[in-house]
Amino acid sequence: MEITCGEDEHDRKGIINPAFIQESTNITNEGHGVVLDIQNDEVVDQKNRPINQNETPVFTSERLPFMKNWKDKVKEFTTKNKSSISIFKIGAIYCFFIAYIVAAVTIRLKKDSDIDWCDGAGLLIIISVIVTLSITYKIVKQSLSSNTNFQKVSNSVVTKIIQLWNLRFTPAVIVAIVVISLAVFIVIDTADQRERLRSSLGLLVLIFLGFVFSKHPLKIRWRCAIWGFGLQFAFGLLALRWATGRRALECIGYKVSTFLDFSNVGASFVYNHLVDGQPLTAELTSPELNATVIIKPETIGSVFAFKILSVVFFFNFFIQILYYYGVMQWIVSRLGRLLSATVGSTAAESMSTAANVFLAQTEAPLVIKPYLPLMTMSELHTVMSGGFATVAGSVLAAYISYGIEATHLIAASIMAAPGSLAMAKMLYPETKASKTTVKDIKMEKGTESNALDAAAQGAANAVMVVLNICASLIAFLSFIAFVNSLFAWVFQMIDVEGITFVWIITKIFIPLAWCLGVDALECEMVAELIATKNVVNEFAGFSKLGQLKSSNLISSRGEGIATFAMCGFANPGSIGIQLAVIGTMAPTRKGDLARIVIRAFISGSMTSLVNACIAGILLDNPGVSGGNPIN
Repeated sequence: MEITCGEDEHDRKGIINPAFIQESTNITNEGHGVVLDIQNDEVVDQKNRPINQNETPVFTSERLPFMKNWKDKVKEFTTKNKSSISIFKIGAIYCFFIAYIVAAVTIRLKKDSDIDWCDGAGLLIIISVIVTLSITYKIVKQSLSSNTNFQKVSNSVVTKIIQLWNLRFTPAVIVAIVVISLAVFIVIDTADQRERLRSSLGLLVLIFLGFVFSKHPLKIRWRCAIWGFGLQFAFGLLALRWATGRRALECIGYKVSTFLDFSNVGASFVYNHLVDGQPLTAELTSPELNATVIIKPETIGSVFAFKILSVVFFFNFFIQILYYYGVMQWIVSRLGRLLSATVGSTAAESMSTAANVFLAQTEAPLVIKPYLPLMTMSELHTVMSGGFATVAGSVLAAYISYGIEATHLIAASIMAAPGSLAMAKMLYPETKASKTTVKDIKMEKGTESNALDAAAQGAANAVMVVLNICASLIAFLSFIAFVNSLFAWVFQMIDVEGITFVWIITKIFIPLAWCLGVDALECEMVAELIATKNVVNEFAGFSKLGQLKSSNLISSRGEGIATFAMCGFANPGSIGIQLAVIGTMAPTRKGDLARIVIRAFISGSMTSLVNACIAGILLDNPGVSGGNPIN
């Protein structure tokens, strides 16, 4: 029996069971060009090639018509039901997540008698609540966005609020209520600690100086200033005086420190004892004693460039991953819109300032890079002021490693965002219409190939940040040492010893330290720290503060005020960095940047001092760091 098939490969592979076909029968299938000749028991094709009768059949769309265009049908189905499929996937993941949370919380509660809200069951509950609220918000937003009646009502309400706000006396009344409320709170809160009112005096002095040295004093928008300083005070109040807020910030600080400590694993692998401070041990065998002697040198301490700055690599690595997935863009855009709506600053400058809370002064302007050439002089001034007034999360970790209170550093970084907007708009008020609006600012995701590529680029980009820090420290510390030596030599010629450049700047800052609320006995100490920060950089200042704290030479109140006063990038090295970075992003504005950079530097420094004044108002009586409070 013989079966003769056409040349088609699929048909050749088809198997026909001879038992179902009578012998010497010819069957022609014109649709597929197949001819079957049954002459003997052997199955061959037209070229007399044997066909394996045990071969598995291949089912094609020609033999099975319902398989035609199945991919297109699946694609059409998924397109029509995209939202339903998305909801199903989110629901399935959410159900697995809740099941895990319930199981984990049940197990933890059996082992722990109390709920730890910073770890264990408490943290799991908080995470589950946040996830649930996020999913609920997304679903409700999607459903309401297609509801025309809701859109009409919401638009009507927004229009009424805008009309009410635009009434002649409404802003003035609100500002008056805010100012009076803050004044009453401060008076009541300091009833038994009147020395804290000196910090209020310092706040008024700084605002007065901002008005006097303003570029256009008569064009200052006091609504912007009051709202900015009000938000700055509110953030400080939540972080320093509200027990729950303080515990939350302490928990965040602990988690941040723990997270960043993982950088020691990679750094120790590369640098070994230069990170952990434990030198290598050596084993020597003594033939005379027939024993092995282990030589272990004393601890030598970690090296700044290898331990402290290694954190920058790890943090940038992580931040770049968040940028790739759009997480950082979402946070920055929401915070920027909040600042724009409350403080009244424009969209571009608000988003840049919000980015400065997390990113370095070299990276935050990238958020609004396309809009830099279009910005007004006041907006450029605000962008630069935000860079000088805040610190990046990466170097924040380095300060924590000095032993500085993480709670104070995180609070100062958040408070500086609205404060820098307020101070910048005082020193350089807006006189022109902005060419960017909230709708014009688009936060795009990273362009990297994948998350791994983004992480690698983040670590590589950190190289320049670390080199800038090292170069700035080496150059400016050396230069200040030279200037100090020069001043000392000049005064030695007239038999006056101990006069240096830093000594002179310190004496100038002593009255300012007193106005910040520092105890009289610690004014010179804190003034030297502030002078070091502004003349050299904040790394040198925090290094000295860490030494004072470890030696119990400064009170907790003095430490707190000094921390807030130094938490900012306002130092001479940052002037060159900002001119180079922003000038590269907007080459046509290099001349404008050079004209406003000194004013922006002063604005950033004054913002940190306002932070210190607010801390001085809210912090309790001084106590020796590490000891009992001083009554």
